[in-house]
Amino acid sequence: MVKSVTIVIPTYNEERNIGNCLSSIFSQEYDKKKLQVIVADGGSTDKTQEIAKKLGALTVAVVTKPF
Repeated sequence: MVKSVTIVIPTYNEERNIGNCLSSIFSQEYDKKKLQVIVADGGSTDKTQEIAKKLGALTVAVVTKPF
């Protein structure tokens, strides 16, 4: 029995790297129905979130307030 797996990737302005990262994850021989990939983005100002969504990751914008 294949167990469900969630992968969380923290990002900030990672448009140069996120595509290869997600492609590597999604190319694994793992049941896609049991795989969840979440990109937790820290307010990127580049195309990190756009690329992640295009490749099938769930994206979550994490906004932090400075103290």
